[in-house]
Amino acid sequence: MVRPRGAPGHRCVRHPPARRGAAKSGESACPRARSSPVEIASGIHFRLDRQQILADPEPPHIEAILDESVLRRTVGGRANLREQLAHLVELAQRPNIEIRILPFVSGAHASHDGSFRIFAMPEPYPQVAYVDTSAGGIYVEAEGLERLTLKFDRIRTDSLDPAQSTDLISAVVDELG
Repeated sequence: MVRPRGAPGHRCVRHPPARRGAAKSGESACPRARSSPVEIASGIHFRLDRQQILADPEPPHIEAILDESVLRRTVGGRANLREQLAHLVELAQRPNIEIRILPFVSGAHASHDGSFRIFAMPEPYPQVAYVDTSAGGIYVEAEGLERLTLKFDRIRTDSLDPAQSTDLISAVVDELG
């Protein structure tokens, strides 16, 4: 998963209180986040249910690359950002979750046009990618998937390794107090 901007973390690892804080503050760029309290609560409940997959005996492997800007952009207030980043540090300790940061010093990167996810699924299902667009998500297979895989590999090469990434996230948590 590559997330070059926006809130830190894949929906499966995003900390629900951080989403609640962003939605309540009206700071989220996502129109769905500008919802009623009931809709916000329902969305958070759904995400909590979805996160249960991480507690399965055989949880999925998640490799996430986040642009450094998502560590620094305050959405929902400093306390919410600090809580979300601390949550990412905890998750990065799990053997099935690898979090990498694409640092500012890497310059321009291969995913300037937005975030995407690549899903490797068991046989007989094919690999598929999901690309975020302002008009909604698009599922991609075949040639498009190959291009996204190459893009992911280039971004991964420019990213910090998991230990360096966790150190950077922890340092930002400390800065946030």
